[in-house]
This record gives sequence, structure tokens and C-alpha cells, in this order.
Amino acid sequence: MKKSMIKIAPLALACGLAAGAAAGPAIAEEVSNAIMEQIVVTASKREESLMDAAQSVQFLSGEELWNVGFTKLDDVVQLIPGVSLPSGTASIRTYNIRGTGAMTTNDSPVGFYIDQMPYYIVDYPYAPDSELFDLDSVQVLRGPQGTLYGQGAMGGTMLITTMRPDLEQVRARVRAGASSMRDGGDGHMADASLSFPLIPGEMAMSITAGTSRDPGLAEGFDVPGSDLDKDDRRYGRVKLYWEASDLVSVTAIYHHRDVESSGSRGTYLSADPALLSPSGGSLGGTDFEVDMFGITVDWDTNIGTLTSSTSYLEYKYLLAGGLAFEDPFFGTFLSNLRDERDNVDTFNQEFRLASDGDGPWSWITGVTYTKGQHVVSSANETILPALFAGTVVTETDTESTQFAVFGEISHEFKDGLITPLVGLRYFRDNREKMIQAAGFTTLEQDEVFDLVSPRFNLRITPSDDTMYFLNVSRGFRSGTFNAPTDVAGLAPLGIALDVAVPEATLWSYEVGARLSLLEGQLLMEPSLYYADYDDFQFSGTVGLLFPQFSLEEVVAKGVEMLVTWNTPAQGLSLTWAGSVNSSEATSIDAVTDANLIGVDQDEQLPFVPEWDFRLGVNYEWPVMNDWTASVLASFYRRDGQRDFITPLVSPNVEDLSLRLELANQNWRATLWSKNLTDDKGPAAISAGLVNRWDRRTVGVTLEYTMD
Repeated sequence: MKKSMIKIAPLALACGLAAGAAAGPAIAEEVSNAIMEQIVVTASKREESLMDAAQSVQFLSGEELWNVGFTKLDDVVQLIPGVSLPSGTASIRTYNIRGTGAMTTNDSPVGFYIDQMPYYIVDYPYAPDSELFDLDSVQVLRGPQGTLYGQGAMGGTMLITTMRPDLEQVRARVRAGASSMRDGGDGHMADASLSFPLIPGEMAMSITAGTSRDPGLAEGFDVPGSDLDKDDRRYGRVKLYWEASDLVSVTAIYHHRDVESSGSRGTYLSADPALLSPSGGSLGGTDFEVDMFGITVDWDTNIGTLTSSTSYLEYKYLLAGGLAFEDPFFGTFLSNLRDERDNVDTFNQEFRLASDGDGPWSWITGVTYTKGQHVVSSANETILPALFAGTVVTETDTESTQFAVFGEISHEFKDGLITPLVGLRYFRDNREKMIQAAGFTTLEQDEVFDLVSPRFNLRITPSDDTMYFLNVSRGFRSGTFNAPTDVAGLAPLGIALDVAVPEATLWSYEVGARLSLLEGQLLMEPSLYYADYDDFQFSGTVGLLFPQFSLEEVVAKGVEMLVTWNTPAQGLSLTWAGSVNSSEATSIDAVTDANLIGVDQDEQLPFVPEWDFRLGVNYEWPVMNDWTASVLASFYRRDGQRDFITPLVSPNVEDLSLRLELANQNWRATLWSKNLTDDKGPAAISAGLVNRWDRRTVGVTLEYTMD
């Protein structure tokens, strides 16, 4: 059934477009002939119109995200074809972009930047947990960004930009809401933001803070109570903007985030009823904090804009809980688990110089320096049976010192009809890792990973309403190290596992277009890609071991489509986003393939759905005076995903949502619902356990804006 779906999905897309019943999400409500010229993106680390961005980049304004009811970064994946959120709790989110979902080890295969600050933790593949309140935009770059963003951008990059403080006037915004989940608990949110000039016309500051609760859903297998897996979030940020002169501007920012999760919100023993795994009475939970500090200075010189971006990230994480199960030979096993990460930090400095965009030549060059450390202390205390009683402590310390130099240059020919671009990045990573486990010799490993990543791009712009592009680029990710326990444990099976895992690379080939039709009322963004991975890094399982493998070759290919139709009916617009994907390991060592669970040659990779789509209908009409009413209905459906440990595949999941809104210039009241069909999921299967898919949820939100 899945294979047939891959074959017919492109035809279904084409038929849907021909019927005029589809449209794309990343467009403002009022569509104009010059809309793609009005949208300014920074995918190339300098401002340019969306029509000039010759790659698969999707711009989502903060207002648009609010209009569709999205409050967290998790929600955004429904708007982006080929992007999904495979699994994880609030503290360990992993995103899939074009086949990277199976990369659940080492550094993140997707880059994340918050106000130009990289959210990067060495040897940690997880994404930020981020609110979307008082947001300027989210930009999603699909495909490798090895030239400009380098490490951590193998599959793509997400750029999150908050609102700039207003230099001229006071701006205030508050929001409050409550929700209730079927068979679950109640949720709430409260956010506030204040922007005010310190020196009118020259310096301004904004302060934003909020708190929220995602309702619990599950009961405990051996713990009393209900709705045990709730999330409590708190965040705050301060942003200072200073126009020191006509040529120099400074932006300083501080982000703080604190998330407490009760129980194991990510994995369950069953989806219906939602039941947490046996814990021996010690349910536990997770608590993590993130602090990010950054300062960016832009200086308009005679030859271009010189930018200095400096940032520092601190991360703290604590997991505590229990594990219980029955063994037919030894009886009851009961353990307490603890995972603590305190000394985790990343420093990043980037200098770059970009042309001003005047004339046929356009270029950018720069250097980056990154220093990261990640210290983990894990303890497993076995209480029962007495034969195995004791505590095993593992200490891991990973350090990485990275340096890169990069540049891109392009030239317009025939008055902008043809624009070729060439880019290059040299990257070097000196990585050290210490692993100390009870009963084994301490491992101290030092390895240098370096790579040259080129990019070749061709943009063809036959008119103001049409742009085609060809993009050939190389992506990469640094290598890592295996634990000595895994290397020793696999040797008897004939699997010669190296301690050092080599760097992963890929070549990506993509063609795409942006088309404005029907006098700007119909906008289409198709893309077709082929990616060839070498040494695809994958964390699998053999027995009780969790080694990190390099799959010799993985091929990912697919088609994506974004469309928007502002229909002739006043106030009515239709939206569509959809993709199909095939990501398969085409070459695996025979011995490894025979013993590795979760990956099979010529089969779809774990955590990578073969298709996804979202349909949206939005209708707005005037009510009285300056009040307007609107209704937004959307339907999202995604293919199931394979587990990375067992041969299980999760079912397809779907989300039917509805929003009813009444608003004027200052007030907005919303009645909303998610998962109206009450699909129980699960969202995915991980390590044989199921991942939560939220049940039907209904909520109300009230917002006031003063400007």
C-alpha cells in the first residue's frame, strides 16, 4: 500500500492543482501580484526577496503562524512539506527533513538559529523547544546548507527571528488561553510582551515572558493517578536594539527557557489507553533549562556589510525515574535511573562580510569559531533481583573545537535572466571524547574531522512572476565515537565496530521553481530532489547494545509542493502543502545487516514518513465597524514511521483542526480545536514503545495588542 501511495501521490498532487483545490501555507492572507517580492528572507545571511532566493526556503511570518493557531515550534512541521517531528519529549525533539529522521545520534542533522544564535550542543541531536509569541518569522531551509551554515545543517536549517524592539513607540501585547483534552487534563497559557524606546529613534528594548502547561494524558502502569505526563514551561527574553549611527547597529539578546515534564511524556506502553511504562513506583520526570546570550553588530562599510555575531549557550538537564519488568529466569527487575547534564555549553563567534546587493555581483565571505563541551553523568541503580544489585555509573565528556571559512559569489547575466552562484566552505573539527564506565578501561579519543563543501547554484528568472533554480550542494556532519562496551560486545558477533565513527557526507541535487499565476492569485512552489549519503550515521541496537553505525550508502529522493490560491470568492483562500519521499539504505555490510534491528537494505529508514500533506481553507468576512470574523479549517495526514530498534511501523496519523475567530485592530478572541476526529495515534514507535499523539483538544484564547 505504501509503495502504491508513492507512485500515485505526484499524480494526486497534479490533479489537485489542476482542480484549483490546493494552496500553500506560507503566504499572507491578502495576496498581491508582488507578494514574493515583498517577502524578505535571510536564507543567504543577507536580505533578499523570496523570488531571488534560489533554493527551497519557506517564510512563515509570526502573524501567519498565529492565524493558524500555532504556538510552539513543534506545530510548524505541518506547514512544511518533507518535514516531520518523529518523536521525543519537550527536551529531546528530533526533526526529520528529507530523510534525516534516522539520525538520532551525534550532532543535530538540522541547524537551528534563534536571532542568529546557533542552538548547537556538541554530540546532541535535539532541537530547541521554542514559543512563537512576539515572533517576526520562521524560515525553513530544506536541503543541506553546508556552505553558509555548515555543521549541524546537513538536512536543512530553521531560522527563528523574534520581533525587533520599536524605536519610536510603545508596543504591548498580552495573550491568555485555556484548553481541555479529551481523556486528559487541562492546559493553559499566558504571554506578555512590552517594547519601548529608551532613546527615541535610537535605542529600544523589549521584554517578553510567558508560561504554559501542555495537559497530561496518561495513567501509570504501577503509579496511582491520571494525566501524569504534563509539561510545564516558563520562558523569558530581553532584546535590546541600538542604532548607534546611520552605519552601525547593535542587537543584544538574552533567552531563558525552563521545562519540567512529569513522567515519561515521550514514550508509552500503549496508546489506547495511554499508559506509561512500569516504573516500580518511581515515575520521575525531566527538567531542563537553556540560557542563550548573544550580541550582533552590523556595520555598513564602503564595500559591504560587516557583521559580528557572538553567542553563548548554557544547557542543564536532569532525568530521574524508575524501570521495572519481569524476567522468566530471574524474576522482577527494578532499577532507578538518573541522567544528569550540567557542564554543557557552547561558544560561537562569526565574522562575515556581505555585498550591498547593488550591481550584477553579489558575494559573502566569513569565518566561524565554535567551542563546545558536553558532560554527561548517568547512573543505573539495580535494586532487584539481589543477584544483580548495585550501581553502574558512566561518565562521558565530549569537547569540540571547530573552525570554518566560507564564501559565495554570484553574477547576474542578461539583466538578471541567468544568475550562476558558486560557494565553498572549509570546516575543521578537533573532537575529544572521554568515556568512563564501570569495569572498562577509560576511553580517551582524539580525532580531527575536516571537509571541503562546495555549492553550485543556477537561477533563471524569465519574468517578475517566474523563477527556476538548480541547486547542487554538499552537506556534512562531524564524526563521533562508540563506547568501549559496544565495541567489545559486538566483536563476538563478527561485527568489527570502530571506536571512531567517520564523518557523514551527502551530495544533494535539486530543481525547483516559484510561479505566480492568475495575476498573483495562484502561487506555486514545486521542488524535486535527490540526495546521496555516504557514511550515514545511525544509532541502532544489537541485543542490549546501542552502537553507532555508519551505513555505507543511503539514497533519499522526493518531490514537494506548496501552493496558494486566493480564490475569486471574496475572503476565501485555499492552501496545500505536500510531499512524497523515499529514503533507503542501498548498501549495508552483510554481517551488520544480519544483526542490526530497525534498518533493512532497500527499505524506508526509521522515523522518515513516505508522504505527508496538509489542506487548509480560510474564509474571512466583515462583521461590524472594524470587526472581522474568520474560520480556518485544516486537515493534516502523515504516513506511519518505522521504529529504529524493532521492525514495527506506526499507523498513519491525522489532525483535523478548526478555528473560529473574531478580531479588530486591538482585540482577538479565538475558539479552537485540534484533532477533531480524535485520532489516538500513536505518533511513532520508538524502542518498541509508542509515542504520544494528542487527543481531541478544545480551547479558547484572548489577545490584546496596543501599538
